[in-house]
Amino acid sequence: MKPRVARIVSYLPVGGVEKRLLAVLKRLKDEFDVEVICIHSRGKLAPLFEEAGIPVTVVPFKGRLHPVSLYRLATYLRKRGTDIVHTHMYRPNISGTLAARLAKVPVVISNVHNVDHWDTPRQVFMDRIFRPLRDGVIAVSQGVKEDVVGMTGVAPERVAVVYNGVDLEEFRVPPDEREAKRVELGIEGNTKVLLV
Repeated sequence: MKPRVARIVSYLPVGGVEKRLLAVLKRLKDEFDVEVICIHSRGKLAPLFEEAGIPVTVVPFKGRLHPVSLYRLATYLRKRGTDIVHTHMYRPNISGTLAARLAKVPVVISNVHNVDHWDTPRQVFMDRIFRPLRDGVIAVSQGVKEDVVGMTGVAPERVAVVYNGVDLEEFRVPPDEREAKRVELGIEGNTKVLLV
């Protein structure tokens, strides 16, 4: 039986975090039973996840620590037999962590995607309270890791840096299309072209 992994997000808008999540889950779904749980609403990218064979479930929250919402999410995770909860962004990091621990999920990981993750001192305080309930934190860069350590006091060895992967095949242009564009733009065949 494949390990069951729940990735918890607020919703799935057209954004960088969500696009990276889709790319990663497409590759993980052969080895893990993956799903996405949204605690706000589905979002525009939800159909793309489902087309890729990744279930999307909404367990709506009325507030970060709303007891009924936490109970619903914890019950859902427990019934699914979830092995790993991996949360993304501030609100899911708080709500998802607590619900996962209430459900006795064995592994809980949070992801921090940017250096301005905490908007208020209250958010920093909340993250510090929930830090011991997590087995680890993933930061998308060394700078984000330094911010996490500095803001929340988490031990550096509990924060892993995992850079966002990029599938270069998405940017590969067939040679005939490349040549046609060179002709259209009046660029000599051996001239180097860099697109930024």
